[in-house]
Amino acid sequence: AGRTKAMAYERATTSGAQLPVIVLARPFDGGNVGSVARAMLNFGLCELRLVQPACDPLSETAMSRACGATPVLQSATIFSSVREAVEDCGLVLATTARTREMALP
Repeated sequence: AGRTKAMAYERATTSGAQLPVIVLARPFDGGNVGSVARAMLNFGLCELRLVQPACDPLSETAMSRACGATPVLQSATIFSSVREAVEDCGLVLATTARTREMALP
């Protein structure tokens, strides 16, 4: 799995294609950051931008959850605002974690 992830990272970073970037605003759980890095690399994405992270993106938990996608974490860029993180993006799509009125199982 590690070799496959390394090959995926190399393809993503050397393809020359303009790939989407992923921006996480104020992430507080290193495990979630690592999981996002893993999912990104599974889809051939490699540019992770973090806005005011409240966790260490290189923590043991983040690295463990990245499961081979540590290069994504190691190359993540930290920004002070969402505006700064997306200023070079032509199209921005966003989702949010919001309070829900339904009970989760």
